[in-house]
Amino acid sequence: MANENFAKLCLRIPNLGTILFFLVFVIGIPAYLVNTGDSDSLKYYLPFLVMLSVTLTESGKPHMFNNLYPSDPTDLSGFLSSNIINSLASFGLLFQCITLAIQYKSVELGIAVGVITFAITFPIATQLLPYFIEEGDRIVNNFNERSGVSYSGNLHKYLIGFTFIIILLLIEYVLLSLVSGQFIKSPKSMSNNMGLGEGSNLAQILGMGDAKNNNLAQILGMEDAKNNNISRNLVLPESTKGNNNNKNNNKLNNMLESLTNTKNNNNNKANNNTKNNNKNNNKNNTKNTKNNNNNLNKMLEEITTNKNNNKNNNKTNNRNRNNKSV
Repeated sequence: MANENFAKLCLRIPNLGTILFFLVFVIGIPAYLVNTGDSDSLKYYLPFLVMLSVTLTESGKPHMFNNLYPSDPTDLSGFLSSNIINSLASFGLLFQCITLAIQYKSVELGIAVGVITFAITFPIATQLLPYFIEEGDRIVNNFNERSGVSYSGNLHKYLIGFTFIIILLLIEYVLLSLVSGQFIKSPKSMSNNMGLGEGSNLAQILGMGDAKNNNLAQILGMEDAKNNNISRNLVLPESTKGNNNNKNNNKLNNMLESLTNTKNNNNNKANNNTKNNNKNNNKNNTKNTKNNNNNLNKMLEEITTNKNNNKNNNKTNNRNRNNKSV
């Protein structure tokens, strides 16, 4: 009875159903969500307007919501109404894709979510919902004719429409969950979970401190590495005594062993990181390992050179002593 009265009122006041829909669902609810700062609900609510308006338009025929979302607008009110709803739905869809892409730093995730939401909102909802509502109405009318049951109104059409809206929303939720789960488990997020951020390098991973401020010389106990390089620390006087040369040779041998052990540890840890980390981190770790090994090789060469110089100095000193004794 109330449904018939509302239908008669809609016939007396043109586009009353469309006006009420815009006041409540297009203006009222979005304004409330904006005032409460619930942007997450708003970006999912706006695409839902297409499903809701399609259901009301198809279920309300031929007396109610005729110009709300017509598939083929014949007048200005239907054209404006359908395009306003499409614009709001598109805005919500873009807002949803952009926020997800920025939040998870994944353009692929934003594109995947946009494709799924667009497909369910526009092609599927606008084409399948009217079809299911019409088929459901035909089945119900055939059943009523056979059983002899008759009732007025289109309540069954509204129930069929809202049922399929719930089914489409569930399908969309499942697809978005699957896709989001795949893209969120990206190499970048996995590296962040492992504590390997963008600023971390191999020296930090190996526990060698701040690589920007500390170099290998400081790690090995050679102080003031910024102002004194390896060659200056290892340069020996030309005229030295044999005992000092022997001590220096012992120090050099110890440093050679330390450098060799450090190099081997770097290679072992880099190999372990290569197995555990993803492809992107492997490239960075390999580059850092090569750089560390190059630095170590240079230092080994300098130490070896200085060691040879010490031997030559020892020979020269011995010769000088022999000459003096003669």
